[in-house]
Amino acid sequence: MFIAFICFLEENFIRKQCPRDSMETVIVPKAKLQVVLSDVERLVSHFEDLVEDQDQIAEQRLEDIKSEKVKGRSEEELNKYLKARGVKVA
Repeated sequence: MFIAFICFLEENFIRKQCPRDSMETVIVPKAKLQVVLSDVERLVSHFEDLVEDQDQIAEQRLEDIKSEKVKGRSEEELNKYLKARGVKVA
């Protein structure tokens, strides 16, 4: 996962922002690079923890609506609610 994330960053941001022929050489001590990589790994791990429960949360919400524990809203009702609060709805 971490390697894929680094490749994604390189492909989508680094190469587009700084073409290879115009890049300056930057020397980063290995110890500092390891600290940065460790921090990035930790942040990616925290992000994964945040989003991994989303399917379970959505399933629980659907069960609550079906069992009438909470009132489900239609998309039209939600759009009307958002528009009333100044949110632009497509």
